[in-house]
Parts: sequence; C-alpha cells; structure tokens
Amino acid sequence: MTSKNTLVLQCEETRSQHQNKKLVLDRFWKLLSEGLQITKPRKKSKPTRASILKRLQQKKSQGMKKEHRKKPDL
Repeated sequence: MTSKNTLVLQCEETRSQHQNKKLVLDRFWKLLSEGLQITKPRKKSKPTRASILKRLQQKKSQGMKKEHRKKPDL
C-alpha cells in the first residue's frame, strides 16, 4: 500500500511480461479472496464439572496450608 492507498503488486519471476502479469493477477485474487473470508467467532467452552471440583479442592487445600502456618489459639 502506498501513501495514496494504492495497492502495488509486482512480479519478476519469469522473463515474459504476460506471464508475470498473470502471476500478479492470480496473487491479487488470492489475497482478495483471503481478505473477504469471514472467520467464525470462537465459542467459549464451559469448564467441566470435574475441572471445577478440582480447582475448588486445590483452593481449599491451599487455604488449609496457610491456615496451618498460624500460631494455634489456646
């Protein structure tokens, strides 16, 4: 893209001007088709029941670990 919003594509793969133009047009149509494709938004997945229970169990054990660091109440 230039400062004037012009797309510039060039190709010097072959010695033939006609073949280079064809390659550039093919490349342009490929870029255009890729740009026009709409990607589907990702659906958020719910955490499984087992993963929720595992997280809560780890949270509980971490809390107990910290609770045991305190001095005992007499």
